[in-house]
Parts: sequence; C-alpha cells; structure tokens
Amino acid sequence: MPANDATPAKDVTISRAILQYPAWRRAWTLNERLSRFRQIRGKTRLATDRELAAETLALWRASSPFDKGTYFADRLSMEGITEDEFTQLLGIPAEALGEDDPPQAWVQTLARAYSEPASPPVGYKDQNGDESFPHAGFLELVEPLIADARPQLHAKVEAIRQAHAAAPFDPVSAVDILSTNLTTHLLTLITKTMVLELNIARLEGRLEGATARERFVHFTEHLSRRETGCKLLSEYPVLARQLVGCVEHWIDFSAEFLERLAADCEEIAKLFNHGPKFGRLAEAVAGAGDTHRRGRSVLIARFENGL
Repeated sequence: MPANDATPAKDVTISRAILQYPAWRRAWTLNERLSRFRQIRGKTRLATDRELAAETLALWRASSPFDKGTYFADRLSMEGITEDEFTQLLGIPAEALGEDDPPQAWVQTLARAYSEPASPPVGYKDQNGDESFPHAGFLELVEPLIADARPQLHAKVEAIRQAHAAAPFDPVSAVDILSTNLTTHLLTLITKTMVLELNIARLEGRLEGATARERFVHFTEHLSRRETGCKLLSEYPVLARQLVGCVEHWIDFSAEFLERLAADCEEIAKLFNHGPKFGRLAEAVAGAGDTHRRGRSVLIARFENGL
C-alpha cells in the first residue's frame, strides 16, 4: 500500500537505537543468563567482579528464607544451577552476556511501540488536577505501549464479532471499556518509580512552573517524548519488561473474556432470567480477586439494562 503523506512515518532511528540498548539484558531471568553463560567459550575472559559477587551472594544467603536450613541449596537445585555458577553470574554484568544475540521479543515490542508516531492526546494531562486520579499524568510514559496494544485487541474483538453476531458489545466500545483495566494496572506498576524520578528532577532543578501542579505537568510532558520515555525505561529494564508483559496479558485476558461472553451470552441471560438480551456491555472491571495465570483475575461486568 502506498504511504499516505498525511500519516507520520515510524522513526526508524529511534527503533534501531532501542534495539541496541545493552541495558535490556539486565532484565534477563536467571535461567536466561545461565543458558547464555553456559554457551560462552572461554569464560575466563569474561570480566568478573569477584568482590561484588561475594557481597551479593552474602546478601542472598542472609535473606529469608535462604538463611535457614537447605532453602538456598534447594532453590539453586530447582533452577539447575550450581553455587559456583551462580556466584560467577553475580559478578558478570548482564550487558557482557549475549552481545551478538538478537533482541528478545519484548524488546522488539518496545522498539515498535516507541518508534511509532505519537498518538492524539488521550487526556492524561487533563486528569493531573483530579484528586481522585492524582498520578494519571505518569501514564504518558507508557502511552506508546497502550497505543500499540489497543489495535491488537480491536482486531481480536472484530474476529469475535464475526464469529458471534449476537455478541453484546461492539469492538470500539469494548476496547475502550477494557482499556481502563490496562491503565489502572500500568499506573500501579510505574507510580513508585515515577515518584522517585519526579523527586530527582525536583532536586536537580529540572522542573518548571510556579506551582506544584505546573511542575508535575512539566514532568509528564517530558515523559511524553517517546525517545525520552524509552531512555528512562532503559534505566529500569526489569520494569520495562514487566510493562510489556502486562500489556500482552491484558490483550489475551480481555480477548478471552469477550470470546467467552460472546459464546455464553444467551445462557447468561437465561440464567439470570433476563430475557433473550441484556443490552450491550457497559463496564468490565478486573482485579476483583487475586491476579493469576498471566494477569487473569475475577472480572465484574455490567450491562446497559442493569444486569
């Protein structure tokens, strides 16, 4: 399809830079690091900080429950790693592992999301003065991930509607309704880190504005710059990976809920003696129980006719 001159193009420069950040390797799991470590020939050539390794190992051993009985040895055994290998890994910077490896899938997702042209404003700044939602402006940091996720869910909802013509929702409103669950979870994940970064910016005199609200808005506007936001996330690579995982889980869980709702809507109506139809989906709030199985939880749905 020919490019539309009115459509901003993806920033390939940002995408390439994101993919090349070595910091992402700090988010590797123990198993991922161990697997890569065992593939390396000539391990003695790796720069190892033995003092750091010994200090970190001591911290692990002193932490509950690893300070009791055989918990520490049992935990290493569960991962299939020896104490010597574990100690070596503790002293090797993650950036030194896998220098030639292709970026992991979650890093590619980040690169795609943060190199896309900015979406129209979604109102996070408008909520900066809302005392019931005081930290909403922090969502500017993850807006690219949200903007990347919504079309993916929309495509899944379209397919569900094609398979279930009587489904009690339309794709656009369903995505809007379920997006609240995503933003709530993302905000929970980033708030403490963003409060820390906000305070650092305050101490360094980087905030502009005469009032606290003006300074907060200035901070969130800074977060909304995609290159800046992604660079900040590279300082918290584990958080970045969690955010991508959160988004992916939301897409899967939301589509699963809508698929089951579409398939069972007639039975649900009969069960509650509500006639053949109970109106379109008006609200679907997740998190009513413990989160489990890749972000799933109890979800409470409400429909237009009151059910």
